[in-house]
Amino acid sequence: RSSIPFCRPETRFRAGIPELAATGPALKSRMMPVEPLHYSPRMETLLRHPSLLRLQRVPQLTVVRTAAPGGTHNRYEHSLGVAESMRKLLSGLLDEPFFMTILSNNSIELGILAGLLSSLTRFPYSNIIHEIHQRASGESARPFANVSRKALLDKLLNGKRAYSDGLTLSECISKHFPEVDQTALVHVLSARSPSELASPTERTIYSLLNSSLDARVIDFVRRDSHHLGIRGMDSELLDDLLPHLTLERRSIEEGKPAVLLKQTGISVAERIILQRYWLYQRVYWNRPNRMLASAIKWALTELNNYDTFEPSLLEIALDVDEPGFLSFCKHFATEHGRTDIRDFLELVTGDEPVLYNDVISYSEAELSRGDIDQDDRRLLRMVLEDRIGHSKLHQVSRVLSEYVSTLHPEAESRGPLVIVDLPFEPDSRKLGEDIRVAFSRSFGSDHSAFGPLDKASPVIQGVIEGFRKELTRMRVFVRPDIHPTRSLREPLHANLVKAVQYELQN
Repeated sequence: RSSIPFCRPETRFRAGIPELAATGPALKSRMMPVEPLHYSPRMETLLRHPSLLRLQRVPQLTVVRTAAPGGTHNRYEHSLGVAESMRKLLSGLLDEPFFMTILSNNSIELGILAGLLSSLTRFPYSNIIHEIHQRASGESARPFANVSRKALLDKLLNGKRAYSDGLTLSECISKHFPEVDQTALVHVLSARSPSELASPTERTIYSLLNSSLDARVIDFVRRDSHHLGIRGMDSELLDDLLPHLTLERRSIEEGKPAVLLKQTGISVAERIILQRYWLYQRVYWNRPNRMLASAIKWALTELNNYDTFEPSLLEIALDVDEPGFLSFCKHFATEHGRTDIRDFLELVTGDEPVLYNDVISYSEAELSRGDIDQDDRRLLRMVLEDRIGHSKLHQVSRVLSEYVSTLHPEAESRGPLVIVDLPFEPDSRKLGEDIRVAFSRSFGSDHSAFGPLDKASPVIQGVIEGFRKELTRMRVFVRPDIHPTRSLREPLHANLVKAVQYELQN
């Protein structure tokens, strides 16, 4: 009789958390690509909340599906995948020394919710708006400054979207996860770096969602590869990684991310980071996708010159799908007499999108190998090193468009004749530099036992170097009715250099 209580389902919980249960009625399973989602009944109420369900209308890959038809999955599917990855990460780390020094039962629940809500603030083309905002970091008036994660989180947690019982997402969390500190949840989801977070708990959860081996990377590397038809990334990747993660006391005391990679896990980390590199090389940053992304970026930048655009965008962004977002932009452009922007959006996002041609394309490696003038090379390298802000780069596009229009006065005005593109995504540079490796079995306070992953792995060193020198590429796109002859390339290059020099000096 004394053993009967241990047969109850709750005795199979780990750390008293239903979501960490290994088996039994505490968890349900939902079929999904890559791997099923395991969730508790209380989590199910969040999965069905309108604030989260809206992500079914938000593509995971913004314009990639134009060139890769399989990339039609959405942010909702990714959110569920991140929640499952976070659940497994926390469960795996639970057995590591010092775990309870950083994370209590309440903070484990915080981590699970942070994983589920990690994409909550996404909306159509939000990654392009993020790119514009981040690239303008050195400018006095940063575009889309009000379209912040914190502002969007407030709308989604406390806004009008609610069940028929009237519960907002915040109230739903309070009801089913009453011990979770929602202030800490907002901090983790809206912080731009761990230095903004005060507690070791928040910094640890943040690092599990913002690193080269975080729950988001582990999910999208597998999920995007699956949908895009890129082989070589199996669904057991996370299970392969879990035994090689550990925690370290000194990091906790110094306020650094506490999660480390054991030396035995270097080969698994290499697989994850290599696959991310290949996704950027083959899909995310290939020519068609960068052309379409730069086209949307050009239109949004032009529209943002009007004071009312950003507030209007903030009002509708969370309620529309991609066609609705584009319809809003075209309607706004028409209302303000910018039929060129409207026509341009119809040209590049219609049923048969028109792709511009890349007349000029420069990477660091190509500049080193080419016969370009030394002064020209120096200026173009400064662009590749992100020393020119978004507004200045946009102005370079304008100057080159005006130049080409003098050569082709017959060209119809349907947006820009030339667009200069340079991809910019700070998170994309997390290719192992931020991961520390434990090189001994003693995880004490000896600093010599730890070192950066990129110094321990020649593979990771090569990936970082390849990303910087080969993948980061400036392209000059020209409308397809203007043929890219040699007689155009050479003067276009000369005018590009002049425009860049002017913008760098002013």
